[in-house]
Amino acid sequence: MKPTKVAIVGAAALLAVAGATASAFGASHAMQSAAATDTASSLPASCTYPPVRTPSLTLTSSVSSAKPNVVFTLSGKLTVNSCGLPGRSIGLYASGSSGGPFNLVTTTTTSSTGDYAFSLRQVNATYYRTASAAGDGYASAVSNVVLVTKK
Repeated sequence: MKPTKVAIVGAAALLAVAGATASAFGASHAMQSAAATDTASSLPASCTYPPVRTPSLTLTSSVSSAKPNVVFTLSGKLTVNSCGLPGRSIGLYASGSSGGPFNLVTTTTTSSTGDYAFSLRQVNATYYRTASAAGDGYASAVSNVVLVTKK
């Protein structure tokens, strides 16, 4: 399998993201970043109660095909009962194939409305997915897979 290279905008070097990964997708994210970035999250009063404890995580791309080293955005939302879940750590994972292995590229935190975004530059066609770790009484969540091809 050919290594996939992805650069986080503002990072000095490209990150090679084809190699060994945690045996359970999202488990590495839970171990690597959840403890440091998850804060006690509460849902807005307008949400349906009692809230379900299994979040839903979406992922979309601003492009389906990207020119090498041109910035594009991957974004999504973490929700519970259709309400955004704020202050949660989201890991971005990348792979050269749809079946993985997926490797952690970077993390971010959801906004007050549960939204998140990553600005990237890529070199090769890459499959992306995101994951949120379990915590604060919520289960972990894994997004759909998004392919961004090379122009």
